[in-house]
Amino acid sequence: MEQRIDVSIESEDIYYSQLKFRDNLQKSMNKDIQVNIKAERIVDEELVQGQDVGIIKEEIEIKDELLQIRNIEMKYHEKLYTYDEQKTFAEKNVLSKSYQCSHCAKVFSHNCYLAIHMKKHTGEKPYQCSYCNKAFLLNTCLNRHLRTHTGEKPYLCSYCNKAFVQNTCLNIHLRTHTGEKPFKCSYCNKAFVQNKHLSRHLRIHTGEKSFKCSTCNKVFLYKDRLISHMKVHGGEKTYKCCHCDNLFSQKSHLVDHMKTHTGEKPYQCSHCAKGFSTSGNLTRHLRIHNGEKPYQCTFCDKAFSEKKTLVCHQRTHAGEKPYRCNYCKNSFSHSDSLVKHMRTHTGEKPYNCSHCDKGFYGKQSLVRHQTNHTGKKP
Repeated sequence: MEQRIDVSIESEDIYYSQLKFRDNLQKSMNKDIQVNIKAERIVDEELVQGQDVGIIKEEIEIKDELLQIRNIEMKYHEKLYTYDEQKTFAEKNVLSKSYQCSHCAKVFSHNCYLAIHMKKHTGEKPYQCSYCNKAFLLNTCLNRHLRTHTGEKPYLCSYCNKAFVQNTCLNIHLRTHTGEKPFKCSYCNKAFVQNKHLSRHLRIHTGEKSFKCSTCNKVFLYKDRLISHMKVHGGEKTYKCCHCDNLFSQKSHLVDHMKTHTGEKPYQCSHCAKGFSTSGNLTRHLRIHNGEKPYQCTFCDKAFSEKKTLVCHQRTHAGEKPYRCNYCKNSFSHSDSLVKHMRTHTGEKPYNCSHCDKGFYGKQSLVRHQTNHTGKKP
């Protein structure tokens, strides 16, 4: 009994002294244990990459503490604690977080973690790339960055031999072979390979629109949608039609436009079998059948089946006429009104009567004229 108490006291002293001289201890550890600790360190840094550097999750900190205890026991070839005692001791050490940041009040279980975290406030990035002078907070981050210059890809897939710069990228890739999808939606149980894919998916359920246009305040679910939208304001039109040289700001708009050349109309109305080139055109057409007018004017309560029609209508209340004629300076609230007006200057009459070949500036004028031949009222 006395011997057990002595060993307990001695082992506790050993543990505290070894924590103080951790670097010296690690040099003398068994090679396999060194690899294990290194692996844990890599996981720690990769978990916090893109978040607050140095904030290590509690379960990883506890695992790290357990490793230290086991390594000390291995060095002295003596079992100092039972597993439950080890875990209790490790948890107490983690929960005691005595190192507090003076800037943001965050607390850490080790001074070394606090030291790393403090660099975030000071802006210190001591590790600089010799190729492009980019600086990093951690040496491991620099080493990963250097591979973008050297082309080194040390992590190889055992299934297809594809190589990766980072171990995390390899682990994610491996799931394409194993079929593992560890990130599951709590709403619909759909599973994903990566957490970022789950986060993106969750916005469908929550309706969260985090990406806001700085020009018109329109909000979007996804960043790529915002980037596409911004081209509308910037006037940038990078997608060109190979048939008529029309330019578009978004690829999807070009794809829809191309159908006007090919005649493809894959979207068919279930009421009248009329075909449409885009799903949006079909949706708008269906409102003719169901009488739906979801866009309501806030000034006069008049409702419309299309948003663009509402926008044009509201200009009549505001007196806004943004479409101006280059010939006579007349202005119009609708773009199609300007187009029809311009024909009075150019003489263009694109709407021809099939009975007498008479031409008209607008379609409505043609329809009214045709009643003279058919006797039917429009």
